[in-house]
Amino acid sequence: MASALSHAIVGLTIGTAFRGEVKPARFWILAAACAVVPDVDAVGFAAGIPYDSLLGHRGLTHSLAFAVGLSVLVTGLAFRKGAGGLSRVTLLFCFFLVTASHGLLDAMTDGGLGVAFFAPFETHRYFLPFRPIAVSPIGIGSFFGPRGVEILWSELRWVGLPTVLFVGCVALRRRMRHSSKPAPYPHEHGTTTGGTAILHTDRTDRGIGPHSNPRPEQPFPPGDDRAGRADPSRDDFEPDLERT
Repeated sequence: MASALSHAIVGLTIGTAFRGEVKPARFWILAAACAVVPDVDAVGFAAGIPYDSLLGHRGLTHSLAFAVGLSVLVTGLAFRKGAGGLSRVTLLFCFFLVTASHGLLDAMTDGGLGVAFFAPFETHRYFLPFRPIAVSPIGIGSFFGPRGVEILWSELRWVGLPTVLFVGCVALRRRMRHSSKPAPYPHEHGTTTGGTAILHTDRTDRGIGPHSNPRPEQPFPPGDDRAGRADPSRDDFEPDLERT
């Protein structure tokens, strides 16, 4: 198997792929936990359960059926109303991928038995064609020594580096998408005077607010007496026949 740390890191990485609002802490805790839980079958070694049994290591708890069941359980108990802007269906899919990732990583290791992906319907064990990850021993004590260094280096190359690249690509894509959105335009207002359209963006600053003089702006320079005669709000308004 890959180490529990690598499984947890992959689970958290998958969680970053689901865009939404700020996700609660329980989302990240459960994402890491679901990625590690399938190795609960390791207790079978102490209980005398054969490795190749349905309940043995890399058996039922590493299957796709188990991933479905665990994702339904987690979503139903911890996210009854969704979370972080994600619907329950999206969360269910997320936790399914997180849990299923455990079996996929184990199927990429270079030792042990394969993974019973289709248990309990079919007990055959599978490996993926590409198996670069050094298999991790059961128990933390085996990590102290040359073998532990070899395992950690293997997981750093084949698990750690790809997850960092994945998270970086997700962050870059979101940043590019955010920067490509057009800036919101200010609310524009238009007035028309004497056949000339005048465009302004703030009614209050230009004296057309609710507490200001509603007299429309005139397209005449200061001191031009036509400004007053062209105001249709005046009682003595006269059309300017001399204006061309």
